[in-house]
Amino acid sequence: MAMQDTRVIIFGIGSVGKEVVKALSTKTGLKIVGALDKGPVAGRDLGDVVGLGRDLGILISNDEDALFASTKADVLIHTTTTHVEDTYQQLKKPLAAGINVITAAEEMSSPATYDPESTRLLDDLARKHGVAVLGTGLWPTYVDIDIPLLLSAGSRGVQSIKYCRHGDFRAYMGSVVAKHFGMGVTKEAYAQGVKDGVIVGHVGFEGSFERLGHYFGWTIDKVTKDEAQFYGQEGTTTGIRTIARGWEKGVQRIEMEIHVCIDEGWETYDKFDIEAEVPTHMMIKPALYGTRPVANVLVNHIPALLQSRPGIVLRSTVGAFAFGGEVGKYLGDR
Repeated sequence: MAMQDTRVIIFGIGSVGKEVVKALSTKTGLKIVGALDKGPVAGRDLGDVVGLGRDLGILISNDEDALFASTKADVLIHTTTTHVEDTYQQLKKPLAAGINVITAAEEMSSPATYDPESTRLLDDLARKHGVAVLGTGLWPTYVDIDIPLLLSAGSRGVQSIKYCRHGDFRAYMGSVVAKHFGMGVTKEAYAQGVKDGVIVGHVGFEGSFERLGHYFGWTIDKVTKDEAQFYGQEGTTTGIRTIARGWEKGVQRIEMEIHVCIDEGWETYDKFDIEAEVPTHMMIKPALYGTRPVANVLVNHIPALLQSRPGIVLRSTVGAFAFGGEVGKYLGDR
């Protein structure tokens, strides 16, 4: 007896959303049944906008009320927000329609770290309608939480973790991500952007530190950050580096560095150092690049989402890791 296809709606047809469509098109048992975007792509065929070379027979809607009222779906992949409150506002209607959600919102890796009230409202709404909400992505989640957890499985007594990402940022130029990082702007524009709250850099350090602390039995009580900008011959930013550190009672437990650049020939890598009874060191070279791996992570979490209990999902999809706390607390992770 053939299994019924899992029906998917994509919310946000930007650079990541387009790659989500391409990733879904390579999977069996998944069927795209709708797409939502408030921009100029609304009204066009999804396949044409994404560049599949064929129409999909799905017109991109800009009317969520009509879409969720008329389209039955099992999963919504959401790619349009960063903050928990904005995510809650955008997910009210699909959750009320009984649709499970995977969101790329950076703060959703550990939502209560940033906005406990919106987290409670979102969790209550998902539970009420019997659906799950899972926040994930390339970073936060995959490279800074899941890979360190997986690497730790062969050890115990983890004392500290370092993760360093040297990334090629060219794929993000012209996007809202580049705007938030302040890439390609003058020193004056960068200072003004920071002052206005437009340039915020990477969002997610605090949430990732909270999650890693939970898994390894640490209580992170302080987060510090060092930032630097690098300028090219035209006087605009071509590189940006942030080093964030998580501390427990004066002991550094976590260090994460993100150094992104748009220069030709920039050497890229993802590097992991875990100090434990069995130290573990690994490098991915070149680094995972662009929006394609982001989309792949979102799509590849669909099975985990559909096996989760209703509410916000905080359980890591990594099954074995060097847990540092009382074992019972991990049994309750959802």
